[in-house]
Order: sequence, then structure tokens, then C-alpha cells
Amino acid sequence: MSVSPSSPSAEADTPTRAESDWRPQGGQFRSLRAAVAGNVLEWFDWTLYAIFSTYIAAHFFDKADGSSALLSTLAVFAVGFLARPLGGLVFGRLADAGAVRRCWSSPSRSCPSPP
Repeated sequence: MSVSPSSPSAEADTPTRAESDWRPQGGQFRSLRAAVAGNVLEWFDWTLYAIFSTYIAAHFFDKADGSSALLSTLAVFAVGFLARPLGGLVFGRLADAGAVRRCWSSPSRSCPSPP
């Protein structure tokens, strides 16, 4: 039992020219490039923190107990890793509700500034 090229099942398996030659258009490419650049910079930041966590632990936490200091440093790492998506949910909802200006100013108000 052979399938002829004119049958519907044969046409569904063959990609059309438009599907096989798909490329991002203008603004889509720019958005894709910005998303990739942001993701690379974010993971670079997390990688640097993970690499230098032993030095951070020795500098900022109790020097008497090295393992406790390292665990404290990794706990800060975990809190930062979990806080980003939670902040995205909260501030994303606010921004979708139309309070974009409040979303941009809220994080800066919560950070202490030097005198």
C-alpha cells in the first residue's frame, strides 16, 4: 500500500517552503539577540559568584568555621537564585496592571543608598 504524493497524509509530512526557510524578521531578531545577551550576562554573573564563593565566604562570614561560612555564602546564592523569579512574578503582575512606573521605582526604593 503506497501513499501517492497527492494524498493528504503525504502533504502533512512534507514541510512547505515557508516553514523550512523561517528566519526571525526585523524586531524579532533584535528581541532574540537582547534576550540571549541578557541570559548570557546573568549566567556569567552567577558563575562568577559560584567560582569566588570560597573567597566571599572567607571575607564576609565567620573565619573560624570554613564550612559554615561556605554554606552561608551558598545560602545567599540560593536566595538570590530564587528571588529573581518571585520578583518577576510580583512586578510582572504590577506592570501588567498598568503600574509600570511603580514597578521601576519600587526596587530602587528598597535598596539602601550611601549617605
